[in-house]
Amino acid sequence: MSRWPASALRDIADIQLGKMLSPAAKHGVRPLPYLRNANVQWNGFDLTDVAEMDFTQVEETKFLLRKGDVLVVEGGEPGRAAVWDGSIERICYQKAVHRIRGHDNELDPHFLVFRMWAGATRGEFTSGATKTTIAHLPLVRLERLTVPLPPLAEQRRIAARLRGQLAEVEALAAAAAAQEAGLAILRSRAYEGAFPVTPLSVAAESSAPDGWTWQSLGSLGRLESGHTPSRSRPDWWGGDIPWIALPDIRALDGQYVFETLERTNPEGIAHSAARVLPAGTVVLSRTASVGFVTIMGRPMATSQDFVNWVCGLDLDPEFLMHLFIRSRERFRSLSAGAVHKTVYFPTAMALRVCVPPVDDQRRIAARLREQLAEIDRAKAALEAQRAAIAALPAALLREVFGPAHSLDG
Repeated sequence: MSRWPASALRDIADIQLGKMLSPAAKHGVRPLPYLRNANVQWNGFDLTDVAEMDFTQVEETKFLLRKGDVLVVEGGEPGRAAVWDGSIERICYQKAVHRIRGHDNELDPHFLVFRMWAGATRGEFTSGATKTTIAHLPLVRLERLTVPLPPLAEQRRIAARLRGQLAEVEALAAAAAAQEAGLAILRSRAYEGAFPVTPLSVAAESSAPDGWTWQSLGSLGRLESGHTPSRSRPDWWGGDIPWIALPDIRALDGQYVFETLERTNPEGIAHSAARVLPAGTVVLSRTASVGFVTIMGRPMATSQDFVNWVCGLDLDPEFLMHLFIRSRERFRSLSAGAVHKTVYFPTAMALRVCVPPVDDQRRIAARLREQLAEIDRAKAALEAQRAAIAALPAALLREVFGPAHSLDG
């Protein structure tokens, strides 16, 4: 863009911040719809929730929108912009939004929106924000925004080309999302093929596939609980005994666990109700993240947020893990509590499972392992593809508008 001159936005457009919300006046006002921060989207406007506010005649003249006005979000996601299409005849806007009205024959509104989008992708409008503050684009900074100015016809050509390219990117993203949904369906079907029925219950189920039987889970494995060593004793923490807690479990779901975020030590175990359980123990979350499951890859302890099964000779641990995943919604339906859902120990003790002989369990687990590995490889490739697609808009905009600019110069 170096071959084109650049101007500060204040020199090529009129900029007006919207009306501040205020109590309704008693006289000389009338209610009008107005646009808020949330109504302004990169792909246009979300008009599903348009509020009304009272405007005096002077305010109406000042804040009434025209078709072709550019609205720019001032805070939250500063710089988000769209061109007003005139779909509501008489509508105004509030203080959280800047209105930009370009001078005739100098600035195409769609070209300006893409300039704003380019700035947003490279962080121009959030550079002053911190983790504890909300980013804002005040008028004094917006006025200094530099805008390259090719001839108006060229601006329109560039805007049209970008619209077409970004529509293609959106189509690619939609196709990738559909593929991801397809992989989720394949995963679900793999589990349905491995388990012809939902194999978990607390009732005396009567139907079972050929060769499968309903049995008490407690007759096939030993139920163990967990505990948390006292947090007031730092000398009981940081040892060599991995300790599974809720912050671990989502990332470990459906896998063997060998490392945990926290560790305890023999003193912590000795002074709590926690127990070191053997490798192969199946760990199922019963509070908060109810239903997530992992298998201990080596001896470990857990918090009280889990129910743990040490499998007997007639129950394969990997099969049991997949049984819990297949039955996740059933297990979650057994939880109780108005705010924090929990599956209590009496319920865990009453669980019944539908299982085939242990050799068949191992064959089913091995087949599932292969199917899920293929799905996971496809998902990893798809995630890389989606990351590349997500980077395309910034690359396309950077090609037109170049590297980052400063609004503080």
